Amino acid sequence: MKIFARLFALTIVFSLGLPAVVGAASGLPAGFIALSKSEMNWNDAKTFCQQQGGRLPRISWDNKDKLTIDGFGTPGFPSWPSGLPDEGYWSGTEDTDAPGHSLLIAKRGSDHVEIVYNFSQSYDAYAICVPSGAASNLPSGVIALAESEMNWKDAVSYCKQQGGRLPRINNSDSYSWNIGKHRETVTIDVFGAEGTLLPSGLPHDTYWTGTEITGSPGFSLLLFGDDGSVDIDVGEFRQSDNARVVCVSETARGAKLNN
Repeated sequence: MKIFARLFALTIVFSLGLPAVVGAASGLPAGFIALSKSEMNWNDAKTFCQQQGGRLPRISWDNKDKLTIDGFGTPGFPSWPSGLPDEGYWSGTEDTDAPGHSLLIAKRGSDHVEIVYNFSQSYDAYAICVPSGAASNLPSGVIALAESEMNWKDAVSYCKQQGGRLPRINNSDSYSWNIGKHRETVTIDVFGAEGTLLPSGLPHDTYWTGTEITGSPGFSLLLFGDDGSVDIDVGEFRQSDNARVVCVSETARGAKLNN
């Protein structure tokens, strides 16, 4: 596969004074969970991110045949994450035309994201980590999508490991049955109001919310998106049951965000 034949060679400009931030989500741009305090080779960078509960960002084509990078957006465009130091960062994508080499993510100019290919895995660069469930085609505000179903408690833990949380109903950890009588007031973080279309990029499926049912310990609410629209079932679902897991950023709110 020669998907990177379209890319042009770039010069990496490194700067000094990378902040000593290790394994912490605080202070990092949304979508990132850890940043190494020193440079390391590619294999060590992969191990570092695994230890932080995540992985290196991947470079891939989206469904519109556009190259994208997890957490960074589209190469060649002014989308460098605000607050991220101007360094070169390992990606988790190997260069298929050059065994033993991987692709590097770098900043060009004031805020453009670029890719440097044919970069030896034995060289050193910084490691920036994204949630293990990150994907370049996820809707804005969604930071991870689990590959398999799990129970509610495992879903809560999974999203914490990804640096986020489960989406809440009415931005609340608990849900009163009385609210169910006034559906016009019900909104879900990132998904918006009931009846709206499921955000583009999410499979039509059933997802856990982070909202428990008031007065019913051990039960939580599910978001139904099987038919492509957002629906909250007011029935009680045991937290021991399994459902899909989507994680949102800690700052997510009820209004639907732009995809």
